[in-house]
Amino acid sequence: MKVPYFRIKLREEEKKYFLRVLERGFLSFGKECLNFEENIEKMTGYKAVFVSSATAGLHIVYKALEIGKYEEVLVPSFTFTATIEPLLHLGAIPVFVDVISEKYPVIDIRDAERKISKRTKAMVFMHYGGFIVDMKPYLEFCKENNIYLIEDAAHAFPAKRDGKFAGTFGIAGVYSFYGNKNLHLGEGGIVLTNEESLYKKIKLLRNHGIEVLPFEKKELESEYDIKFPGFNYRPTEMQGALANLLFKRIDEIQNKRREIYLKIRKEVENKFIFPYETNMPSSYHINPIFTKNEKERIDLIRYLKEKGIQISHHYPPVHLFSYIKERYGRLKLEVTEDLSKREITLPLYPDMENEEVEYLIESLRDF
Repeated sequence: MKVPYFRIKLREEEKKYFLRVLERGFLSFGKECLNFEENIEKMTGYKAVFVSSATAGLHIVYKALEIGKYEEVLVPSFTFTATIEPLLHLGAIPVFVDVISEKYPVIDIRDAERKISKRTKAMVFMHYGGFIVDMKPYLEFCKENNIYLIEDAAHAFPAKRDGKFAGTFGIAGVYSFYGNKNLHLGEGGIVLTNEESLYKKIKLLRNHGIEVLPFEKKELESEYDIKFPGFNYRPTEMQGALANLLFKRIDEIQNKRREIYLKIRKEVENKFIFPYETNMPSSYHINPIFTKNEKERIDLIRYLKEKGIQISHHYPPVHLFSYIKERYGRLKLEVTEDLSKREITLPLYPDMENEEVEYLIESLRDF
């Protein structure tokens, strides 16, 4: 048997609706995209800006907050490179902060306190794995130091804690709808904020600094104004259509993810280390485990490959990539580096067949 890391299955009625949208003859940002923004706003209670990717979303958040040359931003290294890349394009300096532990692989405030400076403008908190830890300490830290808290919530849609969705704790948050995410569009993202002026600026940055979107122009109207230079970070109508279709059954998707995750964890938790408590609020986006040591990880990867089980790695430390070492030298983050050497991400998706789940569990037990 082969178990892929991820697989997407659209329902027949979803495919038919997709075709109807194609037949409308308008494929750029349009009413489907606006409807999706409205769906997210109703769900979260926050303003939502639909963008072409989470990377684009982070870029325009950083830009809208005027994070610029030589300003510092506290970031994790135990994340995807997209958290950091936009900062480099803006001339800002990412200051890499270690994570707490294998139990809580998120930014360690103690290390952040050692690394904050007069040039620090923000902290980017990444909800690793889609779990939401207690955010109060991070909010207090940012408030005390008069810096922005930005949420990289790429893993965390649609998790919530204490009545608040991931992405709504800080000044802005960003979701990802990449191909293996809980709401899988191939590419796409949402920016959340409740700051009206920031919201307006982010919308302009998404669309070249133009207030009116192409489909909103009146008949024969061609004139427009540029408020300030922006980007083309608009999603397409096809992304919007798929987003609305999947949004209708997001509860079903989440329930299935949770069921599969908890079953796997229960059956093999005595053999491998799982981050976070079982009952912690989560989106159940990925299923990361840690082995006891690096050798066990290498052996497990080989074993699973032989079994036909595809896995992933979340994450190689960003501070060890060539482009970072060339800029800032060889940095040392002990916990991050240790966790990366022991992490494997197991398959987890709502369309996993029962036979695939059982085969995965059996294979892990027999390792």
